[in-house]
Amino acid sequence: MVNTSYKKGYTQELNAKKELEEQGYTVIRSSGSHGAFDLVAFDFNHFRLIQVKAKKVFSRKEREIEIKKLGEYSKKVPHNARIELWIKLKTGFTKVVVE
Repeated sequence: MVNTSYKKGYTQELNAKKELEEQGYTVIRSSGSHGAFDLVAFDFNHFRLIQVKAKKVFSRKEREIEIKKLGEYSKKVPHNARIELWIKLKTGFTKVVVE
């Protein structure tokens, strides 16, 4: 039996991957790693390290916690890498660049 939370997250990761590929990025999905980032997208000039969240409700506090957690990586990535949080909502993805 498939975990429905996993299935929902997996589906949204694939949707995000498709969107990035349509923008010309090469995308690697980190399946089942439980690491900091679900997707690594890159072209000749940029790296995008992306955490995808797919929840019906994603509170402001949850968002702040996630941004803080991802922000800890900002000093550990190359200058041309960008850390992003993508939150799946009914209307599409809300994308937050983590500084």
